[in-house]
Amino acid sequence: MIFPGAEWTRCQPEEAGMDGAALAQARDWVLHQAGAEPHSAVVVRHGRLVAEWYQGTTTDTQHPMASVCKSVFCSMLGIAVAEDRIHSLDDRLVDYYPEFLECTGERGANAKQFVTDKDRAVTFRQIAAQISGYMEPKEPTGKLFHYQTFGMATMMHAIAKQYGYYDAQHPELKAADGELIAKKLRDPIGATWGWRYMNFKFPATAKNEIFMNYPHLLMTTPDMARLGHLWLNEGQWNGCSVIPKKFQRAAVRVPEITKASVPPEDWKYGYGLWVNDTVSG
Repeated sequence: MIFPGAEWTRCQPEEAGMDGAALAQARDWVLHQAGAEPHSAVVVRHGRLVAEWYQGTTTDTQHPMASVCKSVFCSMLGIAVAEDRIHSLDDRLVDYYPEFLECTGERGANAKQFVTDKDRAVTFRQIAAQISGYMEPKEPTGKLFHYQTFGMATMMHAIAKQYGYYDAQHPELKAADGELIAKKLRDPIGATWGWRYMNFKFPATAKNEIFMNYPHLLMTTPDMARLGHLWLNEGQWNGCSVIPKKFQRAAVRVPEITKASVPPEDWKYGYGLWVNDTVSG
């Protein structure tokens, strides 16, 4: 296994044990499915770039990552626990980021989503596994799988706060979450992604700076390949531990707390990553 420097090492598919003709057929099929829509792909095998293609975009185009940001935030959680900024995955969010309790009643996202007293019990592990019930008054904590953004964004603020990178009362005065992610995750793997701070369209009374205002990552396709290569190698990069191996191994498996409390049909998510370790056949 090798790791890229500023540029990827390239090789022919056959050198990496792949069928070049079959890979070309796969490319043609994918581009046909894409139609006129922009599309790009990078194929990496054992750390070498064996194929890439672009349609309506380029190798330097930065694409908005949407929910991939959740995966990155969870990687940051693993790093924060390893560095003892967060003492345990089972610690309560409120003990690190009590500001999140201020989003109550109509001051939350809307009339249906807001913080209630039950959210005091929410843990980092529950948020990472998407079973926290955060800002969902009708969802008991730790009992239901609900794929959502609020908890993940709030968790990332809690992590950044422990490093001195976020202040919910005055977010403009701090370097903020995106800069911390770049320092801990982007730069060690030689990626180049940027970000912008994102809010959904909430009422003017919503306290976006507490539960939103999250870094929406903007990645090139080669950046995505670097991140995937990092995850595939259990958080290790060229001899260095970027994400703790133990955490990354757990991130790609359904957590025991999910299995203990959530119906089997929802056993499909680890820590920030969709998984299939419980699928049989």
